[in-house]
Parts: sequence; C-alpha cells; structure tokens
Amino acid sequence: MEFPGERELNLDNVPNEVLRRVMSYLDVGHIVSVAQTNRALRSVLVNDRTLWLSRLQEGLKVQLRRQSRHEPFCEIMRHVKKRRCSDCLEMEMGRRPFVDLLFRRVLCEKCQKGSKYALVNASTAKKNYFLNEDDLLSLKTMSMANPHHKSGSPMRLYSREQVRKASEDKLKILGVSREERLRQQDQRRLRGVEAYRRGLQGRKRELLRVLHAQGLVYLRCRLARSFIRGGWRNKRDRIRWTIEDVVAHFHEKHEVEVIEVE
Repeated sequence: MEFPGERELNLDNVPNEVLRRVMSYLDVGHIVSVAQTNRALRSVLVNDRTLWLSRLQEGLKVQLRRQSRHEPFCEIMRHVKKRRCSDCLEMEMGRRPFVDLLFRRVLCEKCQKGSKYALVNASTAKKNYFLNEDDLLSLKTMSMANPHHKSGSPMRLYSREQVRKASEDKLKILGVSREERLRQQDQRRLRGVEAYRRGLQGRKRELLRVLHAQGLVYLRCRLARSFIRGGWRNKRDRIRWTIEDVVAHFHEKHEVEVIEVE
C-alpha cells in the first residue's frame, strides 16, 4: 500500500554525503562491487577522490606519489586483480592473497582454509572416497613437494569437493550407499587382520614342530620373531627368512644363548 507523496526508497535517493559516509566503513573490494551496480552509484563513487585516496592509503597501505598521474580510483582498480579475493571480494587484508593454481583463483588466507577449497592427496581420495587411479584421471590435480620424503616423488593434490562429487557419482552407479561401503571396508580390514594373525600362528607352529624334530628348544630371539612375522631377509630383492635359516641359526647359537622355553 502506497501513501500519497511517499517517495520510493532506493539507492538513487540516498544523499551523496550519507552514501560516502557508509562507503567509508566498507572494504575496498566491496566498494568496487557497489560502484559496479548502476550508473548513478558509479558516477558518485568514481568521482569521489577523497574516498578512494583514504581507502588507498589506509586500507591498502599504498602511497600515491605526487608526480604520479594516476587517480586514486584508477590506482585501486589496478590492484583489483592482484589484491581482491575471488570468494569474499575483500582487498584490505593483512597478507597478500594466495593465487591458487588448482582453482585458478585469488584467495585470502581465510577463504583458502575453508572447506570449499580444501585439498586431499591421492591416498586419501582412494582410501576415504573409494576411488581408483582411473577415477582420478578426470579430476584437476596439482603437484606439491613431498613434505615427508624430500627425495621422493611429488604429491598429487585434488579438490576435496570434486573428489567427494566423483565418489558420490561412482557409488550411485554401483547402487551402494556410503555407509554400506564403509561397512564393507571395515569387514575387509578385519578379515585382513585375522588372516595376518592366523599366518603368525601357523609359522610359529611350523617352527616349533621343526625345532622339536631336531631336538632344539625355541628361543625368543630377533631372527625367530622376524621369521614368525614374515620379515625380510633382503628387502631389496624381496627375499624373506626361511625356516632353514632359523634352524641353522639355532644350531649355531644353541649353546651360547640362554634357553627360554614358552
């Protein structure tokens, strides 16, 4: 319902002094966005040299040289691509923004740490999101030096949002929910642990049987424990300890080591 003589409320009717006062409290990046809304606001804000000069010196900490021919507004527009965050549009920040090569965006420190731009490595994508190498081929990736092994191959980083979406699409095609897939993963892990435990018991029983047949007593030595756990004799050539190696070691050390019977 409109009353007689009521004036339409919009930004065009706001006095210039009030508009400049409000703009003085905004970030430089937000003022640039406001100036791009319509021609009336642009004409008022662009020609306000005092506003842009104050935001240039106080907000961006850039001193405009006297001999420079650039206007404060033109100088600020020159810094927009380098200093304005692509997500929150802020320009007055403590540190210079981070140029993200994967997303190809300029991000401030706060937006970079947000969940929208979080990164995961290839191992996490395979383990937690049930993807394989073929699924990762279609995703954008960037390389990063391995912080754990400096001489190792670089790490591959992926966008967590893209990885999550690829995982949802894959599970939808397979007709399996994420909870069911996690349950299957836990079951496979438990079966692997049980198989490893049975392998330990089987190798220990076989070692005890051979030692008893040759009149030897089981010793809890480093070589016996390594054999029972399936340890490597030569890891480079993928050669494991055999029961003959353990028996020969027991024949050599039987008389000098303290015998401990389990």
